[in-house]
Amino acid sequence: SQLVQQQACGALANLAANADNRVKIAGLGGIEAVLAAMRAHPASQDVQDEACGALMSLVCISDNKVKIAGLGGIEAVLAAMRAHPASQDVQDEACGALMSLVCISDNKVKIA
Repeated sequence: SQLVQQQACGALANLAANADNRVKIAGLGGIEAVLAAMRAHPASQDVQDEACGALMSLVCISDNKVKIAGLGGIEAVLAAMRAHPASQDVQDEACGALMSLVCISDNKVKIA
């Protein structure tokens, strides 16, 4: 359900505050789960907010930056921004994720 996806993304965002957990979350399919939630509930501001927050926490590790970009994470974040232009929360979390993703040269082209 939408609420479960929202809460799961929020939980992953909280867990990803710990560096060791970022690696574990990525290795256990957490990035894929967050992106799946974003794609399943594009109209839900709450899901998009929590998912962008999770991605923002997860991108602190270089391997995760590459993985998120490779799985379509940049496009998902940009879609969230377009779908919820009036949501300061979505915009803040999305900008934070994009700011970290842009550190990888290949990602700059995707974001532009």
